[in-house]
Amino acid sequence: MTTFALPRHPALARFTVIGLAAVAAVVALWSSFALSARALEGAGLTMGDAAIVRFAVPALVLSPWIPRTLRALRRERALIVALVLLAGLPHYLLFAWGAHLTSAALTGLLVPGTVPLFVTLLLFARSRRGIPRRRALALAAIVAGVAASAVFTGGSAGPGGIAVLLAAGFVWAAYTVGLARTRLDPVGVIVVVSLTSLLGAAVLAATGAPRRTCSRAPSTWEPSAATPSCRASGPACCRPPATSWR
Repeated sequence: MTTFALPRHPALARFTVIGLAAVAAVVALWSSFALSARALEGAGLTMGDAAIVRFAVPALVLSPWIPRTLRALRRERALIVALVLLAGLPHYLLFAWGAHLTSAALTGLLVPGTVPLFVTLLLFARSRRGIPRRRALALAAIVAGVAASAVFTGGSAGPGGIAVLLAAGFVWAAYTVGLARTRLDPVGVIVVVSLTSLLGAAVLAATGAPRRTCSRAPSTWEPSAATPSCRASGPACCRPPATSWR
């Protein structure tokens, strides 16, 4: 009798499994970030209040690492520190603002989807080297995906909201470039971003900006009824009640 040995498929390497798990965790975090940013509208919190909660927790948990991080920060270049700090309050405010102007689906797709595109463009602008053909095709696919996301999941989102989300993606890409060049370890990066963002959010909360308070009738809201004070309070206030829009 003739027997045939079935080919053995090589098992996934340990680092491959860890990498796939990390990617899945990142996708889950981005999705929860988009949903939580949208949920602010019904929670009665300003963006400043939510930013304090977001950055105070890691700052408190990692407080034992603050002295070591401050010593390491003295040896870091100012430009790299500025790029790293973009991941904190600047990105959060842009992300939350874009989420209020658009939808959770568009927010969760557009911001992380455009980061590889902006990272490549930043590196190309810095090195002035040509982009390989395969990478150019991948970037073209990203651009097509971003356009399709804006068309099919944007709904009533205007160009302003899409532009804010693109700005959030660009800011995160700039942070990614800075992260690749920093001498700080991951814990040090989190400490620096959390502390500076917490201080900035506290200033925003103390000064009352950005506000999200406005008065509107529960069932008689119309776009033309948006008052000047409502417009001054931010785009999220000039929307219909939660029961009449998605």
